[in-house]
Amino acid sequence: MKIRVGSTVFFKDYLDFKPHDTDYVLFEDNPKLYKNFAYIKERNIDIFAYKNMSKDEFIKFELKHCEKDGLPIAKLIVPEICEYMHLTIEDLKKFEFATKLIREKYNYVIMIYNFYLENNGIYLT
Repeated sequence: MKIRVGSTVFFKDYLDFKPHDTDYVLFEDNPKLYKNFAYIKERNIDIFAYKNMSKDEFIKFELKHCEKDGLPIAKLIVPEICEYMHLTIEDLKKFEFATKLIREKYNYVIMIYNFYLENNGIYLT
């Protein structure tokens, strides 16, 4: 399963939006080149490759990644990721600490995350 993530998911339809790259999450059943996760950069495409894992394993894995840098939460605000991993708003609330670690240039991630919390669901109004 390959899912687009990052700023292009939310802003691709804006005329002035000029992304510097396109990000994807890839879920694989039996990866041969990595155990649980790999980051792959190819020109202007970033791929975050994961071994398929249970929802609880995925949450635990991402919580660990968010300890030093909150940016991994950006993948979790994409509705298709939440749907694929069966994440709920209660699951996302576990990542609130990570919003304090996100650099200013990624404030859109914090805003979308907070809108989800306000809406008590994984959607924007």
